[in-house]
Amino acid sequence: MSRTKTLRSPAQMELQKLLKAARVQAGLSQLSVAEGMGWRQADISKVEAGERRLDVVEFVRMARVVGFNPDKILRMIDAVLD
Repeated sequence: MSRTKTLRSPAQMELQKLLKAARVQAGLSQLSVAEGMGWRQADISKVEAGERRLDVVEFVRMARVVGFNPDKILRMIDAVLD
């Protein structure tokens, strides 16, 4: 497996898609998620657009704010890596 870090890997793009879908399904705006995380709306936009990565702590915080199961998302990303 390549150790090259990229914002355009299939798994990273799948994560972006899943995070946005979870937010939309929860009926939340980027602004409301940003406020819940103590961020700016532009930061959420950058995550969803693939311009910024989340670290694991930010990912779990976003899961709490949006209300998605982080384990489920991680399993879906793991499947993309196979």
